Amino acid sequence: MPPKQGATLFLLVHFVVKASVNRIIRSFSVTEDFEPGGHPFHFAQMDFDTRTALENIWKQLDFAYRPNFDPLAAVFSLYKCAKLPGASGWENYVAIFQCSGAKPLRQDPRQPWILCHLSKDASTGHIMLKHQFMIARDYDLGALPASYDWLDGDWRKAVKDQLARVNNFEEDASKHPWALKKMYRTVHNKAGSSSKQILEGISLIVEWQGCEPVSIEAVAANPHSLAPLQATPSLQLESSAALPPYSL
Repeated sequence: MPPKQGATLFLLVHFVVKASVNRIIRSFSVTEDFEPGGHPFHFAQMDFDTRTALENIWKQLDFAYRPNFDPLAAVFSLYKCAKLPGASGWENYVAIFQCSGAKPLRQDPRQPWILCHLSKDASTGHIMLKHQFMIARDYDLGALPASYDWLDGDWRKAVKDQLARVNNFEEDASKHPWALKKMYRTVHNKAGSSSKQILEGISLIVEWQGCEPVSIEAVAANPHSLAPLQATPSLQLESSAALPPYSL
């Protein structure tokens, strides 16, 4: 069984930049080895506006705007950044922040993962949670790997909504212990075409991030609230009665 104590260890933040304007699109908890796709983007490659956007995101995560902010109380630090394909003049980026608010525990190789399979309804076009159950770590889905940069906006939002749901729509960005580890895709050929494929579903592999209890008072007093993590239960469930809420 996973340890009862858990927390966010790595937080993915998708943000966009256009000149001096920047905004956060969405964010959710990921594992250390999660690969968002895109192209690695380093500080030396960034222009002033992108660096400023990253700085503003960190300040929002760590509530660092207040004048008496103590750097020793900081919880989030930039781990890596990637550039995604974008449109309409907006530059799309993914930043992954490491959360040092809790010490991670060594993972038990017998600890299961959650498999969440999302699929788009053919008649309504809504993306719904179709299946959900625990799997062993060496279980082979027999599906193609998927990455965040490969998905369009509707699928990205559905992934974010499902991660929010398994974490009980917790608004504190540092308290999302169920983290996205991998994604897989199922596709089928478009009618009349042997080369064009249509995305049929996305399978999420979600892992519990166990940690030691947090004991630093400064960390406990820091709200770490991030607007995109507020409760937005918009993901439609095919059978909510069969899917009880999580108790963490």
